[in-house]
Amino acid sequence: MKTDDLISQLAKDLKPVRSPENSFIFAIKWSFVSFILIAILIEFIKPRLDLFNGRQELDIVLQVLSFSGLLFVSLFLISWRSSPGRPRQDIYSWIPVLILCIGLLVNLIYVFGLSTEAMSIGMDVLGSSCAFVAMAVGAVTGTIFTLKARQGASTSPLKSGAIVGLAALGAGGLAITLHCGDSNGMHILLWHFLVPSIAMAIFGLVIGKKILRW
Repeated sequence: MKTDDLISQLAKDLKPVRSPENSFIFAIKWSFVSFILIAILIEFIKPRLDLFNGRQELDIVLQVLSFSGLLFVSLFLISWRSSPGRPRQDIYSWIPVLILCIGLLVNLIYVFGLSTEAMSIGMDVLGSSCAFVAMAVGAVTGTIFTLKARQGASTSPLKSGAIVGLAALGAGGLAITLHCGDSNGMHILLWHFLVPSIAMAIFGLVIGKKILRW
């Protein structure tokens, strides 16, 4: 094949990098899509019994707010980091990590007051079903977020992958919070938070290394 023919053939296969819409709009839109998907899932697997009570416990409200905030901020950063020409101010990338740490601190506070017996009950392996739900939701939404991130041009694939993992964790954590009514602090810390966090961190790093790399 002649050089000109090769260049012509390669040019036909090129696809332009599409800049995502305004990052704030992107975050709102895909947060809404995530909420719809979670609502459909919760309707299928049944919501927690106290979900529709007039007054919710503070810990439930904090969990919902922290996971929702993690989802929204991470989605904003996915769009921001994937948009060509925008400054890469990495300090903003620490915002979802800060939200994650606040969520961890809140969960730890509720664990400190538990008896040894209550902690043992919370660590029961049967609780792994909650982690599975959170990870499954995270994997599905994370795949969608990855496809959206691929439409841009991230200059730091590993960091972008990690942020995708945080967004997936936010979606998965929100889903399991709305589904599981177990109030045991150790159960929530371990099966709603720590195990899904580790799984989604691995998911995000793999995404960044294998899929978002150009």
